Amino acid sequence: MTRRLAWQHGQVILIGDSLRDAVAEFNRYNSRQLVIGDDSIANRPIGGIFYATEIDTFARSLNQRFHIRAVRVRPASGAADVTMLVGENFSGL
Repeated sequence: MTRRLAWQHGQVILIGDSLRDAVAEFNRYNSRQLVIGDDSIANRPIGGIFYATEIDTFARSLNQRFHIRAVRVRPASGAADVTMLVGENFSGL
């Protein structure tokens, strides 16, 4: 029940959720979107309690705990910035 009501306190509670599902949840609350740029990490289980609008804190946690890097991308077209998530061995940047 606590997990279902976390949004009322501005929180996201993840308990073994896939990174793909975690990203979808964060994207619901933020204009800057998270994008998984490396399919090898999409199904990795993620856990923790985060504030829904603090995607930089979430990204730092991903790096510290799961070795997932966050790369800020600024599109040339004037569209909103995105943060791409990739595994530590990803070389496609």
